[in-house]
Amino acid sequence: MRFATIAASASIFVAGTQASGPSARNDPHISDFRLWGSPTCSGTQNYGIWTILQSDTGKCTSLHLNDPTGPSIYGIGLGDISDNFKLFIFAEEDCSGEPIQATLGGCDAAESEWKSFIVRQ
Repeated sequence: MRFATIAASASIFVAGTQASGPSARNDPHISDFRLWGSPTCSGTQNYGIWTILQSDTGKCTSLHLNDPTGPSIYGIGLGDISDNFKLFIFAEEDCSGEPIQATLGGCDAAESEWKSFIVRQ
């Protein structure tokens, strides 16, 4: 009896999840870029990929995530970005100064160090 109840519950759950289909993303993916400790975006100082979601856009973000002792970023490689969005990178922590628009598929090298960014439409 107990097995029959569990089996019936499982089949109802499976049928319900298959009927609903894929769910819509509440916070769509906008962009990915790779952080480098090298201005040539190569070598062993690959610090990983930063992913931007819709909710991250329009906000100045520090590349050090409030950790001033974190690694210095000298190169940014923009891997992808949604239509009508742009990634701007800055040599200042607060997105002040001259914004540099990142190049899709390229390597944007800092003269000193990249410290913050903002993604805008």
